[in-house]
Amino acid sequence: MRRFIESLNFKFLYLKKSFGKRSFKLLDIGSGNHSATKTCRVFPNCQYYGLDISKNYNNDENDFRLMKDFYELDLNKLNFSSVPENYFDAIMMNHVIEHLQKGDEVIKVLLSKLRGGVLYILNTPDIEAPNFLPCMVLLIFMMMKPM
Repeated sequence: MRRFIESLNFKFLYLKKSFGKRSFKLLDIGSGNHSATKTCRVFPNCQYYGLDISKNYNNDENDFRLMKDFYELDLNKLNFSSVPENYFDAIMMNHVIEHLQKGDEVIKVLLSKLRGGVLYILNTPDIEAPNFLPCMVLLIFMMMKPM
């Protein structure tokens, strides 16, 4: 039941639609708060890669066991050489872009990490919402790149 309820999470809807039960490689930007555990519970065939400014952002041993790799990077430095090029099927960036000085440049650099037929999910709080309610802006890029 828990897995079903978690699968209804807004950030997972497009992953579910795109990959279903198939295996896919996900780069999760801002991978704290036990995101690996939550994601892999909903998508057991997901090859999960985390990226965050700090390893210690509310993750535990189980989260790191589920990750194929973890990249501890400051996105504002725009140095992503440790992250493989043309490798991931999807990138998910939840509530990160609003903390970056050069978010548009970060997105451009990260696009090179995706391989053909890709999905880039980005969501951020909607600052125009009354009282900063938990409304979100969700941008989804589906691109076809030469494989």
